[in-house]
Amino acid sequence: MDKKTKNLNIAGLHTINAKVKLSGGAAKARLFIKTGAGWVWSDSGAPLTVDSSGYTTLSISLPSAAEAEGVDLIAVKTIGIKLEGITNGEGTAKLYLQEVMLAAAGSDID
Repeated sequence: MDKKTKNLNIAGLHTINAKVKLSGGAAKARLFIKTGAGWVWSDSGAPLTVDSSGYTTLSISLPSAAEAEGVDLIAVKTIGIKLEGITNGEGTAKLYLQEVMLAAAGSDID
């Protein structure tokens, strides 16, 4: 079956932010995008600790992401969250996503 993926054009934007937390335990998390025909990966950099104590904001600087070879901001295939190093859990946890924000340069981001 051939499934077409529609591209999302985020060229001209400055940042993608996502607020996330876990229902229990802790993990390291990063926000990522995959772009272009080769689904080239770019992420928010060093992972941040996410746990159940409150929402953590993950951010990708789009101008920095666009500098990487193969990253094409006019052809974003997916935006996602990668969890790694899960600890202190009871085997399962839910990932809560409070909001995703795409912001232009000069936007007031808290």
